[in-house]
Amino acid sequence: MNDGLLYRRFVDVRRPPVMQLLVPQTFVKDTCQQFHDAPGSGGHLSANKMLEKIGRHYYWPGMCSEVKLWCMCCSVCRRKFGGGQRVRAPLTLHNVGAPWERVGVDIAGPFPTTERGNRYLLIAVDYFSRWPEALPIPSVHSHVVARALVDHIFCRFGVPQELHSDRGSSFESEVFKSVMELLGVRKTRSTPQRPQSNGAAERLIRMVTVHLALIVQTAQRTWDLQVPLVMMSLRVAPHATTGVSPAMLLFGRQLGLPPGLARGYPPGTAALPSRLEYPSWLQSELYRLHHETRDYAAAVALRQKERYDVRAKRHPYKVADRVWLFEPRRRVGRAPKLESWWTGPWEILDIINDVTARIRLADKPPSRPRTFHVDRLAPYRC
Repeated sequence: MNDGLLYRRFVDVRRPPVMQLLVPQTFVKDTCQQFHDAPGSGGHLSANKMLEKIGRHYYWPGMCSEVKLWCMCCSVCRRKFGGGQRVRAPLTLHNVGAPWERVGVDIAGPFPTTERGNRYLLIAVDYFSRWPEALPIPSVHSHVVARALVDHIFCRFGVPQELHSDRGSSFESEVFKSVMELLGVRKTRSTPQRPQSNGAAERLIRMVTVHLALIVQTAQRTWDLQVPLVMMSLRVAPHATTGVSPAMLLFGRQLGLPPGLARGYPPGTAALPSRLEYPSWLQSELYRLHHETRDYAAAVALRQKERYDVRAKRHPYKVADRVWLFEPRRRVGRAPKLESWWTGPWEILDIINDVTARIRLADKPPSRPRTFHVDRLAPYRC
């Protein structure tokens, strides 16, 4: 006792003994706020560092547990660092069995405006054959995008059963939805801020932009003139997922290349059938090729899933659980490194499937439900 205050002598073999003032339970909250929340004495440091600072002067029974709980429930810390380890959901496979059954689309740009007024690149890829299309367009208005798809893809290769995109306004407008409904196309979309859900189109954008950069170099305002050449090089190259070129899977033959690169069929190649026999021969060849490709692509996808799922596990969430949401957004005039990108708490309204959940803000008036991938959620533990 000293001046009516109760102290505890604390001995640590690593440092000199200290006298710790015993804190009444009514002052525990104020002490935690001072040593965690306050800018100078706190600074939102970890539980271990907070314990180290408090232990130099104060003590109360259960201090270690309460300090850890205080740090875990600090809304400022959780908005910056999240609610702990996020769950990595197992990889979901989308198997397709025929050309133009499922098509992924996306938009790249803006690029320098060309003499023809083009500024963006509409990307489309067939999920089965991996046939790539890249269409220069002047704007991303939904009617421009829909018209380009209909004129240059649907009218050439047929209407796909399913069209997959991100949630960009070009693909989510009423005009675009009406066109897809009119054509009988099932429209699907990726979850917000998760480009992996449209990986085929995202990878094609990366390949096209890299090839364009190598070709145009300083003449950047001619990029739209070089797009067909880039597309041809990708169409005749074997794809890692299928093992053959997109042209071979789509047409049953390679595209003709300029003289010097390809001079007909190699010696010893069997002669092609006659004109009358060619349709049935081509049909049987494509049937064989597609069957082999399905097996090859399934094996490749299975290996990818096995590698991805090494660190994956099924999410633990259920309806009515509260979670944090990782929602990175770049804002004009604000530094990304100084932003806090976790928001919440959110309440889970529905578990749609193994990888997506519908949620809404829990502590505000009824907000609009939103759908997110479970990889972007973290448990809300308070």
